[in-house]
This record gives sequence, C-alpha cells and structure tokens, in this order.
Amino acid sequence: MDVRQLPVNIGYLNHAGIALSAEERTCLQAGFDACRFKEGFHTLKFWGIIHGINAKYYIVQGLQEDPLKPRITLYSKDYAHWARLPSVTDEMRRKTRHVRGRFTGDPSFDFEYCYRKPNFKANDEDEHGNDVLTERTSLKEEERLAATVELINHEVEVMPRGYLRKSAKDEVKPNPMWQGLSLEEALLRSNYYHANPKRMRKLTAMVPPRNVPAIDFLESIEDAHSKPWWLVRGYRGSTVVTLRSLLWEGYTFFMVPDSRTFGSFYSGYGERNLDVVHMLPCPVAIDAE
Repeated sequence: MDVRQLPVNIGYLNHAGIALSAEERTCLQAGFDACRFKEGFHTLKFWGIIHGINAKYYIVQGLQEDPLKPRITLYSKDYAHWARLPSVTDEMRRKTRHVRGRFTGDPSFDFEYCYRKPNFKANDEDEHGNDVLTERTSLKEEERLAATVELINHEVEVMPRGYLRKSAKDEVKPNPMWQGLSLEEALLRSNYYHANPKRMRKLTAMVPPRNVPAIDFLESIEDAHSKPWWLVRGYRGSTVVTLRSLLWEGYTFFMVPDSRTFGSFYSGYGERNLDVVHMLPCPVAIDAE
C-alpha cells in the first residue's frame, strides 16, 4: 500500500487480523518520509512485515512509474534505519526454495541445510567412502529475505482489472481513466490479475468476449492454476472487499468498490504454505520445489 495513505488503508485490513499499534504507525510514518526523501522514489510502498523469532522485518519497496518494472526493496527493524536488500540471483532463489524454518530476525544469520545433488544415484560414494548424494551449504538470512519477498511478489501479488494500461509501444502505466470496480465486479476473481510481467495472458483462439488487449494483457487468477488458492470476501456491509491467499498465508489484497482505493499487504512468517492442498475441497498439485 502507498505509505501516504497508511493511516486510512491499514484500517481496511483489520478484518484480516492485520493491525499496527499507535507507536508503529507514528514511527513508521516518520521513517517512510525520511526513506522516500533519501532514496528519491516515485512511489514508496509499504510491502509488509515478516515476523522473525527475535525481531520483525518492516519492508518497503520503491516503485517506478511502471509498477511492473523491477523495484528496490529496503528493510528495517527499528523504523528509523533502512537498508537495501541485495539483488536476487538464481543461486539465492534456488537455495531459498530448499530452506525451511522461520526467520530469526538477524540479517547475518546463516541457514545451513543439506540438499540432494542432481545426476547422482543413491548410495554413490567418493574415494573416501563419503556419501556424495547430498551436500551441505548455507544461506544468509538477508539473502533469503530478498528472495522470499521476490517470490511472494511473483506468485501472489495482484492488481484489479483496468488499473494498468498497456500502450502500443508496450509501455505499462496506471490508467488515469480507471474509476475502480463495482461491488459485483470486485467479488469476482476474474477481475484480479497477477502483477507479474512474466505472467502475460496467452493468446488463444477462445478469446473472452470482454477481452481488451490494452488492459487484459496480464493473467487472471481465475485463468491460472492458482484459482482455488484465493478467498474473496466482503466486509463492512460489502464496502470493503478482500482477497486472501492460502498459498502465502498473510498476504491480503483489499479494495473499496466504486473507488480508486486499493492495496495489498503481507504480514506473516515468510514461509510458503505447502499444506494448501489439504485446505481445498479437491486435490490440487503444488510445486514444492
């Protein structure tokens, strides 16, 4: 959510169990102003909170005019001092998928784990008789934090239909003519798109009648295989609609019908819910890797 609307927008998330104390709101607002002035971001977004065992990570992201372009992510544990997360590499992504367990709250902490090597058969041994099927390696918590934020963004971050507009030059910008979704539209999962440039809608012979290439260029959560992982609910007499993820428990998207007010927030442990298949009425495959 936009940090400039934090005092108002955080109230829309109370039904999802997300709240900030008066001290957190005051200190964070001061920290956001200093961070935005120092970094010179076009838009500063309060991404969310990852709860570690000994401390919390408050996370913000600096957005460009095109919300789908790469972002700069910063974190803080004391509201005042903000540090940039490292750029995510393929090795960090691979290691993060193997690590299990909660964050500790110490960015310098090393997670050690064993993983199964590819292209080796069971019971293979080296010249010293040691098992070569597995290998022990480590990953710093700061690197895991960066990769986890990116993974959550890629898998569950959504935006409402029509908010983004794609020009003939393939430039993506917020649509100034968009006035929000009606209540009926906001309650339909087909009106929420993955905010991920790698999940563009595929062109097929069966094009939906309402398809408008300028705004329907992203994959809808209704079209994706992740459809059962979302819960849509209306609160406050349906004056607020929320979309909650079961895959990343703690991610909540909110929207006020018939207005341009919407946002998302993550508040959780930073762990993918691999048991989501047991929470659904029918079996759904999930990639644990």
